[in-house]
Amino acid sequence: REVVSPNTPALFLLKRTFGSRIILPDGSLDRAQLAQIVFADAAQRRKLNRIMHPFIIFRMACALLTTILLRAQPLVVLDVPLLFETRALLPVCSVTVVVACESRTQMQRLQARDGFDQVEAQQRIDSQLSMAEKCALADRVVHNDGSLEDLECQVDVVLAAIRPPRSTRIL
Repeated sequence: REVVSPNTPALFLLKRTFGSRIILPDGSLDRAQLAQIVFADAAQRRKLNRIMHPFIIFRMACALLTTILLRAQPLVVLDVPLLFETRALLPVCSVTVVVACESRTQMQRLQARDGFDQVEAQQRIDSQLSMAEKCALADRVVHNDGSLEDLECQVDVVLAAIRPPRSTRIL
């Protein structure tokens, strides 16, 4: 969201590509309007991704370097929804983890979170790799169909397996 705040280069490029109809009167991005355009047309979505991904990757790289170098954190988690689709951040990931759920659960959660109807939610799901493809590409999979307690237990197991020993230092 930060990379498309008013008066940013990314927002300028989006406006130039998709027109002023995607800009609200206050100068911010009309996400709903942009979504209507890009989820109805794969070519438009590719244009969006070509614009956005470099800005997002740069922002994440800065945050990653800050966390590693200034805070000396031995473990950093990146939340990258299109990690396998774009592949751009894969080189900096020593371990990849997919949080997976059944397709029905995915649909219900997307509709509840964003207020989408079934068609809108399905368009977003269809624009990504399938959950099965993501799971096949991941080093670890956490299943998120059960309770929050079940999820937390699985996350603890994954963290214990991938967390570097306390003696590890980043130089």
